[in-house]
Amino acid sequence: MPAADGPVVGDSTRQALALAVASAFRVHLDEELAKPSAVLDHASFGGRNAREISAEIGDRLDARFHPASMSWKPGWNLFRRWSERDGVVKYDEFSFEAYHLIFMARLEDLAEGTPESRQRFLDVTWEVFKQYDYRAKGFSVAFFLDSENNMRELLRLVANEALGTLAEDAWTVLMEQSRAYQMTVHRFFDSILQHSLAENAALLDTVLPRAVQDELKARGRVEPVLHEHVAVLFADFAGFTDRAGRTPPLVLVDDLNAMFAAFDDAVVRHGCDRIKTVGDAYVAVAGMLSDMENPVAPLLQAAIDVVGEVANHNRSRPEPWRIRVGLDVGAVIGAVVGVRRFVFDIFGDTVNTAARMEQLCEPMQIHVTERVVHEAGPGFRFEPRGAMEVKGKGSLNTYYLAGRA
Repeated sequence: MPAADGPVVGDSTRQALALAVASAFRVHLDEELAKPSAVLDHASFGGRNAREISAEIGDRLDARFHPASMSWKPGWNLFRRWSERDGVVKYDEFSFEAYHLIFMARLEDLAEGTPESRQRFLDVTWEVFKQYDYRAKGFSVAFFLDSENNMRELLRLVANEALGTLAEDAWTVLMEQSRAYQMTVHRFFDSILQHSLAENAALLDTVLPRAVQDELKARGRVEPVLHEHVAVLFADFAGFTDRAGRTPPLVLVDDLNAMFAAFDDAVVRHGCDRIKTVGDAYVAVAGMLSDMENPVAPLLQAAIDVVGEVANHNRSRPEPWRIRVGLDVGAVIGAVVGVRRFVFDIFGDTVNTAARMEQLCEPMQIHVTERVVHEAGPGFRFEPRGAMEVKGKGSLNTYYLAGRA
């Protein structure tokens, strides 16, 4: 963040203002450190309790602004009146240790009036906000901005009471500093917002394709889309139901998660897209969410890698996992189903046939239709499996993928 230059005012005005504010701060710190143990002695901020932080700030205050130089003392407590104005916290039941760090940097900036002191003040503000659990405290962004408005007006009251004819120039200093502080708070929460939006977008990308998201946002619904030429992969694990009955759930889920993560990497690596997982089933496509002249070849490459990932995973497992993979190619309908929870899914004869290929597959094999073989290109070898009776399709010639040519 760029440093903000302070206003040009007389050094005597700035020093008088800093002393007056330091005196008001000292009155508060004395009351703060007299609060009961229940308020001050719990672990509070950065691993330290409120008493430790407040005592350290008091020492820094006295070292920088010697009490003997504070000729003016307010008849009221700046922080107590501040909390009363905000109306969110009760002064006697709340500890201000995090804000003490910011306020001390603010005081030092008032005294020095340099671009460097201003930047230190803003940097401290940023770091405190990064560590402060404002959500747990129930503080909103609006609270912090309104709270600064209240503090600025109370500091103006300090200047008016303590500085007499210098008060107007002091108000210029306070206003400029407060504006820089509020801009920093704005930037901090905007950075959180942008980060949250990016995280939400990334999470949404794992659930819905980007084009589907855009249509859903614009229209509130998504029309089903027919895709004429898509390769579809279905995979699941042989014997999964039996394994699930005798394997601790956390172990089972950890294994599945590790393999599905590896499948995702393989699918993305070859320019394909995962559509969904259901239990132990994994579904991916090529040529649907991005145009491909030949969607079969990259999905076959991904299928080979998927089987290879299971083989690699088995090297560290006493009981091997055995995957079955089926592929078909043809027309597919993509649609969003559900109202309360949106799910993007694929439908059609090609999808059903790919699922049948997986169901009729031997473990650790890749079972494909004749259409896949015809479109695969010269980079692959296939072994005929002969005519097979496929539910809903009759007799089909099917093949096992024997490997890359």
